Amino acid sequence: MGSFFKDIRPLLKLMQFFGLHFQLTDGLCKKSFYCLRVYAALCLLFNISWNSYYTAKFVNSWPRITLSTVNDFVDYFNFMLDITGSHAAMYLMTFGSLHEVHNSFQRLERVLGTQYNHKLRHSSWMAVAFVVSFVMTQFTLTIYNRETMKNWYILLSLLLADLGHAYPMMSYCLFFVSALALAFHFQHVNSKLADYLKRESKNSGELDGIRTNHGLVCQAVGQLNGSFQTLSFIHVVFAFIGIVNTSFILMTKSYFSPKIVLYQFESVARLGLLGYICDRVHFEALACLNTLANTRSDHVMGYSLLHQQQHVMFGGQILQTVPKFDVYGLFHLSRQLLPHLIGTTITYSVILYQFKGP
Repeated sequence: MGSFFKDIRPLLKLMQFFGLHFQLTDGLCKKSFYCLRVYAALCLLFNISWNSYYTAKFVNSWPRITLSTVNDFVDYFNFMLDITGSHAAMYLMTFGSLHEVHNSFQRLERVLGTQYNHKLRHSSWMAVAFVVSFVMTQFTLTIYNRETMKNWYILLSLLLADLGHAYPMMSYCLFFVSALALAFHFQHVNSKLADYLKRESKNSGELDGIRTNHGLVCQAVGQLNGSFQTLSFIHVVFAFIGIVNTSFILMTKSYFSPKIVLYQFESVARLGLLGYICDRVHFEALACLNTLANTRSDHVMGYSLLHQQQHVMFGGQILQTVPKFDVYGLFHLSRQLLPHLIGTTITYSVILYQFKGP
């Protein structure tokens, strides 16, 4: 494996425990490989069947339909889709889509020689601690409120649902560390460009190599975006419905447990975290353009005509291939997405509240 997948091995081991093995090495024997495939399929089948059965039982036990009960159902259905949808999407990624990302990262590490300086390993361990602590907190809150439950069947159902929340959290943690590695690659390309511009003697072939490396990193960003588009769509929809449900809870003055509050905070933090890392990659990709722009004009005029043309071509390539993370072309993942969703929800909630009767 490349150094990237060595650094994020703690997160991959946690995902393997939950039945998600991406088979990025050839070290496993055929028997072990099929055992892991069967284990992964059983985990997915159990997750979907258990959540579907419990959702159907929840619907059958519905009281009179009111705004509060509909809100509870949408809230529960949103969590069910988040858990099963993320699990199914990541299970499909084990059949090859992540291999393309793996190959692109290996090519970048071979060509650029980027050193992560253990930053990815620290981020991976932090991601594992974040997932485990969140799940254990949910376990604690569920067991603490066990007196209000009718039997052990309901308690077991809620504990399994809490365990299932590890799947969406692991998915965006994997996306975060992958995008963080691409930001490091852009930093490495920018540092090579800055060193090239500072030297007195310049080789036109070296600038072509830097431009090629920048294009390779942009291609890797596109592959990462394509592999995680379904998961990004699930995360955005989950966060948006969570924000809307929170506004309805506040409008109806319904009681909501600390678990629901923690879920809503996690959904908002999820979208904010994804927006931050996508903007980080976008900023690091444009850093090369800033490095070219900061070159003094008298230095540029002293270059040969070929070097000046290469500078213009490199700047045009950066502007044309600037990476952006989108979700099926519907919207872009950035830090502005979360304030826009919150602002839209508040606007329409105020409008609905005005139509509310006394």
